[in-house]
Order: sequence, then C-alpha cells, then structure tokens
Amino acid sequence: MTREEVLRTLNEIEEKVEQIENVLKKRVTILHKAHYSRLWKKKELVMERMQQLEEGADFLLATTSNYRMVQSF
Repeated sequence: MTREEVLRTLNEIEEKVEQIENVLKKRVTILHKAHYSRLWKKKELVMERMQQLEEGADFLLATTSNYRMVQSF
C-alpha cells in the first residue's frame, strides 16, 4: 500500500469510529432518560402511598378509643 492509501484507509476508519461513537452517545442518552423516567414514576408512587398512609393515620388518630379497640379485633 502506498502512503496515500494508508492515510485514506485510516480516515475511513476514523469516520466509522466517529459514527459509532455518535450512535453510542445517543443510546446512552436515551437509556439515561428512560432510567430517570422510571425512577421518577417510582418516586411518585411512593409519595402517593405515603400520602395515603398519612391520611389513614390521621383518620385513626381522630377516631374514639372505643372504635379503635373494636377495629383491632
């Protein structure tokens, strides 16, 4: 191979590597967004459940002691 052919081949390889890097960057970005989205949904579900538990605790604390005793059986 001549020097020009080697340089041309190296340039082609470099271009392909850059294309692969760009594809990988896009995939990583998509994966990070998907992971963040899943975490956000889980957080929302946990917050909703905590709100329900707080409301239930407030309700139980507001009831009379006789009613709570009956509910415990």
